[in-house]
Amino acid sequence: MFRPGLASVTLAVLVILLTGCMDSGLDEKSAPKAADSPISEPVTQDKLAEDKRIYERDNDTSVDTLYLTVLEGDKQEGEAPLTWYELNRIRSRMEEGSLNAILQEGAADGSGPASGSFGYSSQEANAHVSLRGNSTRYASQRSYKIKLNDLAGLWNDQRTINLNKHAYDPSRLRNKLSFDLFETIPNITSLRTRFVHLYVKDLSEGGAANSKPFIDYGLYTQIEQPNKQFLKNHWLDPYGQLYKATMFEFFEYQGELRLQDDPLYDKAKFETRLQINGREDHRKLLDMLKDVNNLSIPINEVIDKHFDLDNYLTWMASNILMDNMDTNTQNFLLYSPLNSEKWYFLPWDYDGGWELQQNSANIITYSSGISNYWGSKLHNRFFRNMENVNLLKDKIDELYRDYINNDIISKRVALYAPITQLYTSKQPDKGFLPELFSDVPKDLATISTVPERSMKRFIEDIQKPKPFFLDDLHQEGTTSVFQWDASFDLQGDTLNYDFTLARDPQFTKVVKRISTPGTSVRLSGLSPGTYYWKVTAADGKGHSQIAFDIYYDGEGTAYNGVREVKVN
Repeated sequence: MFRPGLASVTLAVLVILLTGCMDSGLDEKSAPKAADSPISEPVTQDKLAEDKRIYERDNDTSVDTLYLTVLEGDKQEGEAPLTWYELNRIRSRMEEGSLNAILQEGAADGSGPASGSFGYSSQEANAHVSLRGNSTRYASQRSYKIKLNDLAGLWNDQRTINLNKHAYDPSRLRNKLSFDLFETIPNITSLRTRFVHLYVKDLSEGGAANSKPFIDYGLYTQIEQPNKQFLKNHWLDPYGQLYKATMFEFFEYQGELRLQDDPLYDKAKFETRLQINGREDHRKLLDMLKDVNNLSIPINEVIDKHFDLDNYLTWMASNILMDNMDTNTQNFLLYSPLNSEKWYFLPWDYDGGWELQQNSANIITYSSGISNYWGSKLHNRFFRNMENVNLLKDKIDELYRDYINNDIISKRVALYAPITQLYTSKQPDKGFLPELFSDVPKDLATISTVPERSMKRFIEDIQKPKPFFLDDLHQEGTTSVFQWDASFDLQGDTLNYDFTLARDPQFTKVVKRISTPGTSVRLSGLSPGTYYWKVTAADGKGHSQIAFDIYYDGEGTAYNGVREVKVN
């Protein structure tokens, strides 16, 4: 049985990077053998094609200087207006807020807006600014979303300007590196990116414009907003569907995902799973999810009908080579043109990739390769077939040969590093670098050699049993029944399970150890109280895997593969 909680246990980058969700029904033991039938290539007219010349408009080795003047907030009856100070202390995504602002381009030396540049003549608000991001709301340096008013025009063909601080990335280049690579890869889109130096003048608590200075906020990466404007600019279909995954694992989610004309349709509830960035017509999406979750339909037929195989493999292979494991339940887009039944994976947010998680003390054994995606209904079904795994391996080899290898990455890092290191070597960015990442040159050298290690981890992961979930405790009188889902082995090896029960999550006070080929253990006569248990699946060839579950103690320390239970 599969339960909620996968996304919160997958990467644990600096403890706060990921969120997500699981549902039930992933077991395919009863699926027909026809699921192993060969898969056909999509027809040529359904291939994803964008206008990649649009990326020529961005200079990767320059820095744009933006000046943001934050104005007084609107006065609401009975409430004090929002200030810049308060906006920057919002933590929860449930607490949204924005402020009117004037956005202008200007001089690189901090002397202010420049004549002839964007917004120079603006005397009143031409935009509003809000926070952006999820985990980054807990960082000392925040990221911002600036949305230009209709009459303000576009800045570099864009109305929404996302400024990412990348607070947990000491290199400050992981996201830009990733999207600049996607610009070169066929059958997948990218997002335009620029380096931006931001200055902010805070007038939200009053004061004349000439009475306060612009304050240096350091280096940001501007990333294109995936919306209808993005679709137009890239010569994709602006009338198509475009969703951004928030907590989405390709289940049907019948309580949240409904058609727009359904009396129970709730857009806010819908967007707890998928943010709607395009056409608000969900029939095609629900039809696809129905087939993905129908075990009587071979998964290769589902892929052939609803997805572009090469695009799917390209997206997955890129994630693996870039080591962006924060893509199992979020940080990807689903796009479908209006007059097509095909869905395409598009990338979103890669600042947690390139072995950033390797600096964390909480490395999880299943957070690499196929295992990282095993909680998703679609990926779980497709990669149970070793022939499909080999298709992915071939795509990884192709991308490594032509687009994402150590040599290419080294050259790109050398291109960006003089810019990013200039800013991380001085205030304000220098003062906010995570202590864990004080050696920036070492981090840059690590990034350059990630693809080769990622390929090795992928091959190693194929040999491992796949992760699984521990079930709730069942009590039958004085007997406690511990159950778990069966693991899966791609080689078909016979698996054995090592069950351990203890009085503490560190397992220093072990109560019982049992090795069994089954997926349950019955224990009688346990004293009432709190226990902790874990199960490890092993194939007898030196390969093992833990459960998806994670227990967090009162201090926030994570114990991977562990569940807490209370015995009555």
